[in-house]
Amino acid sequence: MFLYEWTALILCSIFLVFCLLWLTHHDTASPGWQVRTERFDLPAAESSSSDVQPDGLLPGEIIDLNTATRSDLLRLPNIGAARAAAILAYRDEHGSFHSVDELLNVHGIGPATLDPLRPFLTAQ
Repeated sequence: MFLYEWTALILCSIFLVFCLLWLTHHDTASPGWQVRTERFDLPAAESSSSDVQPDGLLPGEIIDLNTATRSDLLRLPNIGAARAAAILAYRDEHGSFHSVDELLNVHGIGPATLDPLRPFLTAQ
């Protein structure tokens, strides 16, 4: 019985050393990994003032219309699921946006909707 206890102790020790070495030398934030999250609980912004930062955007954040995902668009003021889908469909059908003003061609977006969005958008 004594031999089995020593064998189990040695194997557990080897496993523990292996785990500690792996944790200290393993790079968990390797370049090339990107995490995106999508929030469905964002309320539609009621304010039309362009100097108010929407809750979903970081201070100074600008969203590129040509690379924006659905979740990126949903963080913009007055952009819900239907408008985000319309923007993505327009981009898929017509290609890259050449300017922010081209959003006026998207169904459901007019000047009143576009004006509060201008400070947060670019088309590069």
